[in-house]
Amino acid sequence: MTVNERLEDISKISGFSVEIVRKILNAEKESIAKSLKKGEKATLIGRCTIEPFIRQKIKPGEGIISYVKLRASVSNVLSSEFEKIDKFETNENGEEITIRPGIATMQIESLI
Repeated sequence: MTVNERLEDISKISGFSVEIVRKILNAEKESIAKSLKKGEKATLIGRCTIEPFIRQKIKPGEGIISYVKLRASVSNVLSSEFEKIDKFETNENGEEITIRPGIATMQIESLI
């Protein structure tokens, strides 16, 4: 789903205009960035929690520099909903989306 399709879907589900949905999501993004810049965790309610960490790396010509790395953890509400599902829904053409093996199972046939 593209960003515009996502905005239209949220608009349809919520009954709010795409413009209002866009403003709310932008406000949420600004609020989250404000928390992360202070070193605080930021929770996207019902979706995930983002946690900032200070890391260091070597940058050619500049030496060792510090930067902020973000880590996201899926919320329990969302992950528990998907534990009940054993396959994907069909797409617009009625075709079922197939499971794509991960890199480990693609490289090591005995794991399949």
